[in-house]
Amino acid sequence: MSIDAGAYWFGAQIVAGILAYVLGVSAARHSRSAAELILALTVVCVFLWAGRNFIQDVLVRLFPVDLMIYVESTIIIVPFLLMAGSIGALLDDRRSRTYGPVLAIFAFSYLGMNGAWMLTPPVTLAKSNMSVTEAGVVRQSREDTCVAAALATALRAPGVNILTSESEMAELAQVRQGRGATMLRAFHAARAKLLGSELDAELLSLSARQVADIASYDRPVLVTLRSNLARTHMVAICGRTPRGQIIVADPWVESYTPLVGSVDSSGIYLMTRDEFATTYNGLAIVFVDRARLQYPSRNAL
Repeated sequence: MSIDAGAYWFGAQIVAGILAYVLGVSAARHSRSAAELILALTVVCVFLWAGRNFIQDVLVRLFPVDLMIYVESTIIIVPFLLMAGSIGALLDDRRSRTYGPVLAIFAFSYLGMNGAWMLTPPVTLAKSNMSVTEAGVVRQSREDTCVAAALATALRAPGVNILTSESEMAELAQVRQGRGATMLRAFHAARAKLLGSELDAELLSLSARQVADIASYDRPVLVTLRSNLARTHMVAICGRTPRGQIIVADPWVESYTPLVGSVDSSGIYLMTRDEFATTYNGLAIVFVDRARLQYPSRNAL
């Protein structure tokens, strides 16, 4: 799918939401039991969706990633609008029946906020302007391109050996101005770039210890770290020192980060195991041999 497909998928979700609302109204008018069933199913969907980050490594094996990148944060509006349309049948007084339209407005507002990236212009970078440190870390050229730069850093590592650039990975990961990209879009981009090679990318739920054990300078592991409640930052993990410190390749070179303070010109710094475990979000992009496709087991930290 082209990068312009975002607008298509945004519109498709609006249409799907409208149809779901109309279907909910129609079903509720014919049967109160149907409205109760829709409500119960919606509650289940909301709980499953709320915990999606804990099973995302499973979801990418069940559903097409080409589709998931467009609906990962917005698909919940469809069952929610189905419920909003049917809720009138469960309420007796006329005043309470306004809840359905109010919930519908809320759902479409949610779609607007969380799906706006699909309508946001993509980041475009000049390939000739890419800067790489002596340690092999690709510098991110903008505040919103950490995903693209971290991807390029990991793919260019000796054990992966895929020639790419920040600009190419920004396009493949659909990095958007002021919004960056998600872990899922980074995974999709890594897989697209590795097509035809001996390696593949896998999105796995791993403990912090597992990440440190698997990662190396030759074959880094991509993770996102929480810098605050609202922001995450993608880096490449390159293993650990003999003293157990986590080796981090950070594309935000020569900048200040709340995680560790200043990042020097090499782009490499160390984190303690506790610092890493506290900020790591639990998902990692791992490069595996296509012939073996061996997955690390899920052991607790």
